[in-house]
Amino acid sequence: MRRPRPPVRLTRRGRLVVGLAVALLAIGLGLLVGTPGGAEATPRRVEVRQGDTLWSLADRYAPSRDPVGTIERIRHLNHLSGYTIYPGQELTFPVVD
Repeated sequence: MRRPRPPVRLTRRGRLVVGLAVALLAIGLGLLVGTPGGAEATPRRVEVRQGDTLWSLADRYAPSRDPVGTIERIRHLNHLSGYTIYPGQELTFPVVD
């Protein structure tokens, strides 16, 4: 007749490793839930003022971003075929995190 196995016991180091693994898993899930597929937040609406250009708008609303990339995102969001904008025109502008 076999004796039952004693329960598995974790050493102090084992508990630390398991705790860190659980913490990293929780952080990873939190980041995954916090950034839904790379989708942007709701874009903002910006009214073009006299003298504005796509470059000046990109520089004003996203100074830490590459202006060329921001301009292309503005063009894509607003279905602009060129680079001309007009005072009073309302543009959808990508949200900067």
